[in-house]
Amino acid sequence: MRKFKLLLVVFMLTFFGVFNGIGNSNSITNIQLSPSTPSTLAFGERVEITFDYTNDTTEEVLIFVRPFTNGSKTPNYAASGSYHYPVGSGSLSAYFKITSGETTVDQIRFQMLNDDQSQVILEFFIPVEYHFQESVGYGDLPESVQSYFVLTKDSVPFYLPAGSYVQVYGSDGVNTINVEEYARLQCQNFIGENEINIEEASSEFTVYRSGATVYLNSTSGTRVEIAATETPQTLRFADGSLVLEIVAGDVMLGSQVVDETGKEIESAVDNSDTSESVF
Repeated sequence: MRKFKLLLVVFMLTFFGVFNGIGNSNSITNIQLSPSTPSTLAFGERVEITFDYTNDTTEEVLIFVRPFTNGSKTPNYAASGSYHYPVGSGSLSAYFKITSGETTVDQIRFQMLNDDQSQVILEFFIPVEYHFQESVGYGDLPESVQSYFVLTKDSVPFYLPAGSYVQVYGSDGVNTINVEEYARLQCQNFIGENEINIEEASSEFTVYRSGATVYLNSTSGTRVEIAATETPQTLRFADGSLVLEIVAGDVMLGSQVVDETGKEIESAVDNSDTSESVF
């Protein structure tokens, strides 16, 4: 029921957003939130937002996504900035987080501005419920997928926040996914030279496979499920990277043959290529 309510609200407010701007074709649609709302998060954890946009003006635009509480911008927020987006359509992602001060974000504002930010082209709000507090316990991580996302060849790197369980359907290009500790990821249709950035060290994980699908589970509960192919994919950990691929019929993670028995990751990582700069 909650998911249905969110989808209905997003549809209604996206419809409003399409027709509330300058002209009738400037739009922000297909809004997806991770984690889903309502949710409780710790300070510093991100709410990730993906959406499609259409810029029907004659110049580049900027698009900002901001958290609101009781009609004003939420205190102590940090959020992604905006590039200058050209005329046409595309897919974007954004995020925000609250760094301190227990609070509840009850709206998210979407705003499209002209190139010099002198004119609001499009603006609307969607209702949400994100409660931020000092710490969040993750003893009971979700055991089933909560959210579904579809990436395109134009998608920017996608973040999975702690406590989420997301199924991501990849494009035929390079898909980049950033997995925070305590997050759970199920990859579908990842057929290119993809990159999975993982916040934890490889030493925290065990790995096994079922068929060509590889399962990585950390001691904290983080989970990554991804199919190996003959195309190399990079799994980047806090202590270094490993390549996942099928070689001569074997599923390989670095130099380690992955079998159906859960084992610690034993392969030596490339410690010059870590995920530390991502998180």
